[in-house]
Amino acid sequence: MGLVTAVHPTERFDAEVLALAKRLAAGPTSAYGVAKSLIRQAAGGDRLDGHLDQELESLVRIADEPDFAAGLEGFLAKRPARFAGR
Repeated sequence: MGLVTAVHPTERFDAEVLALAKRLAAGPTSAYGVAKSLIRQAAGGDRLDGHLDQELESLVRIADEPDFAAGLEGFLAKRPARFAGR
């Protein structure tokens, strides 16, 4: 089901958790927040069209943010994006 994406030995667990936390913190944190909110809303909803409208509104809202531009730049340049994390 994709619920578990990695398994680590006990002695490396803390280091792996820290590495994941750093990777997430270096990402587009604003977009993560929007995605988390949309997932939470979708869990209780039964209308796909309404949810898709909310996704589009969220995309329009974050499209002017620096992280959005950084992600697009990285994608077009075929390199990892450099997010500011705002």
